[in-house]
Amino acid sequence: MWTPCPQVLDEPVKIFGLEIEDFTAVALTPMLAGLFLESWQSFACAGVLGVGLYRSKRGRAPGALLHRAHQWELVRLPGILSPRPTTYSPW
Repeated sequence: MWTPCPQVLDEPVKIFGLEIEDFTAVALTPMLAGLFLESWQSFACAGVLGVGLYRSKRGRAPGALLHRAHQWELVRLPGILSPRPTTYSPW
């Protein structure tokens, strides 16, 4: 009776392998670094940040690095960048 579903509908949205928050940080990096660095250096910083985030998040749950930052108390602003709740439901 059950047919296999070829698409997974409950996975987070990713752009170039990065979550939306990470992609936004990588996209804003050249603009902020461009205030202090040359243009090619600011894009190189964005590339290094993007590759570093991709490699550090590979194989982990969504929001794992943000949870780790809260665990180490690197992010102490309540309500800002709060950790995502972990859901154990397939839906």
